[in-house]
Order: sequence, then structure tokens, then C-alpha cells
Amino acid sequence: LYQQPDTDARNIVILGEESMGVTALLAAALDPRITGAVADAGGTLYRDGGEGLPEIAGILRVADVPQIAALAAPRPLWL
Repeated sequence: LYQQPDTDARNIVILGEESMGVTALLAAALDPRITGAVADAGGTLYRDGGEGLPEIAGILRVADVPQIAALAAPRPLWL
């Protein structure tokens, strides 16, 4: 996408729904070229069982969905 001539690379927003919501949050956290994220994790947290979330081994040792979302700061984020 970044290499497409008709793409404004300064305005890339990622969207993730359901199990891909957390994936979108992680992508936004790890790739500074992403300028915003829309993520729907289904209102589920890993500490509540993580139903529908992608399986990430040992995630609760370091974070849950809100902490992952915070990694995208200060870029806009819609949950």
C-alpha cells in the first residue's frame, strides 16, 4: 500500500474487526507509518477468557487489550 503512487502514505488507517481487532492494535503499535486504527475486539478481554481474540501465548503476563491499545498512542484510535 505504501508503494502505490496514488496512496497518501501520511494518512494510513488500519481496520480490524472481531479477532483481527487486536491484530490491528498490534500493527498500529509496531508500525509508526500507521497513522490511526479502528479496532473492534468484540468487547472481550484476555483476562475474561479472550473468546474470539487471537491466541497469544502468555499475553496476560505483560498486557491485556487496553494496554495493547495504549501502545498506539498518541495516534488516533477508535475502539
